[in-house]
Amino acid sequence: MAPGFRFLLAFLIICSAIILRQPAAEATVATASSGDCQRKCGDVEIPYPFGVTRGCYLAEGFRVICDEATGSASLAVLGWEVDSINISNHSLRHKNFRGVTVSV
Repeated sequence: MAPGFRFLLAFLIICSAIILRQPAAEATVATASSGDCQRKCGDVEIPYPFGVTRGCYLAEGFRVICDEATGSASLAVLGWEVDSINISNHSLRHKNFRGVTVSV
């Protein structure tokens, strides 16, 4: 099994499990255009359903931790540092796996 496929499979399984465990009130969809939501961390754009603060992400599996000191963005659940998140082409680029882009 290719490393990129294993990464994608692990990501999808974990996100699915986390979303299914969320109470309905906690999984409320926030307004993507909310002015209170941080949409950038360093050079990484953070599009909805991902977000930094509660109410700005769909579920815990989409929460991003932004290290303001280094400008790095990491998925909170997995601790994976990301280079980019692109919703339009359904991809997430893992910083530690150069050349591997996860697409759904």
